[in-house]
Amino acid sequence: MGVGMNRDVRVNTKSLLYRWGQWASRDGMSRLDYPPMSAEQMDHIKIHEGDFPTEQRVEEALTELGRFDDLALQATKLYYTEDKETGGMLSWDEVADRLKCGKKRIKAAHDFTIGFVASALRDLVSN
Repeated sequence: MGVGMNRDVRVNTKSLLYRWGQWASRDGMSRLDYPPMSAEQMDHIKIHEGDFPTEQRVEEALTELGRFDDLALQATKLYYTEDKETGGMLSWDEVADRLKCGKKRIKAAHDFTIGFVASALRDLVSN
């Protein structure tokens, strides 16, 4: 899908990832791969199944992505959910630095994520 992906699909997919990132990092934690919590903890941070169907579908796609490409998953999590102390998102350079690999590899991993998520959520990103 990579080369033939039209610009709208790419933009729509990124927009879904930004939405997921805001949802996933609410309450100061990422929900992806978070260890199981007790009912008390769940209640405390107010996760309600079904309240965020779109974000939950993105999360499922990302969990699936992690089975194929862990670097793509880690880069995506850092880029879309991590905030600097100064506010704002990490740059691709900072993501590459944290994952101890080159920026080119990180950008390629992100392109793979975009293609994978676009394919998994075709109904949400196609016009």
